[in-house]
Amino acid sequence: MAQQSEQRCRTNMAQQSEQRKSYEVIKDFKGINTKSNRTTIDKNEFAWIENAMPIGLGNVKIVPTVSNVANLSFSNTVVYLASANLNTNDYLIAVEQDGRCEYINLTSNTKGNVAPANTFTTGTQISQWKNERVLFIDPTNGYKTWDGTNLVNVGSVANINITAGGSGYTSAPNVAISAPNQTGGVQATATASVTGNVVTGITLTERGTGYTSAPSVTISGGGGNGATANATLFSQSGTAIQSFSGRVWIAQDRTVYYSASDKYNDFTSISAG
Repeated sequence: MAQQSEQRCRTNMAQQSEQRKSYEVIKDFKGINTKSNRTTIDKNEFAWIENAMPIGLGNVKIVPTVSNVANLSFSNTVVYLASANLNTNDYLIAVEQDGRCEYINLTSNTKGNVAPANTFTTGTQISQWKNERVLFIDPTNGYKTWDGTNLVNVGSVANINITAGGSGYTSAPNVAISAPNQTGGVQATATASVTGNVVTGITLTERGTGYTSAPSVTISGGGGNGATANATLFSQSGTAIQSFSGRVWIAQDRTVYYSASDKYNDFTSISAG
């Protein structure tokens, strides 16, 4: 009995020893050892990587699986195809020969419309702003964005010009800018400053989108009266677009325009890039 107990003890210890694993943290990746006679593998090498691709120091990207878009097809000949993601949904977005734009939601495997025929022209390109919206630049029809529901022109407010400073202002009055012309547009907002009881400055706090004509500007409150202002619009044409380093970059022939830092709709503010 003593010999059997001792044997079982030795067996359990051997099994525990075999099950014990050690792990190495590999940051300086040298590559995959592909030698036919691999008697040893260096600690910074891999023998095999399944569905993974090293992309930098200590970083490995898992290769995505193929999306299932069975039984879904676009309505017209596709002239430009791009991938995008909005929130947690992945999309294929197609600009088509007749000027329409359609999407396939790869998460739900459903198809829908971004824009009807004759919306886009030849040469339209697509980029992405964060995971919030898809960006389009059309050589003829300019800069647009799509948030998954609404396609709007990036007709943003470039400047608000004071046409009369008024009088009697004891505090900064309110500045009201009329709503965007397009559904899904972003409301522009601004604040006023007063010097010597006169409105002397208006600062845009949000330039907005979806304005197809210059909005009206109303100044009220602050204890005074008589101040007036008008707005001018910005719209950007181009032949190429890209989102990079917290800005949107739009190329027009040999000129490149870039947005203010962390803004997709502000190409007017002075912001080094």
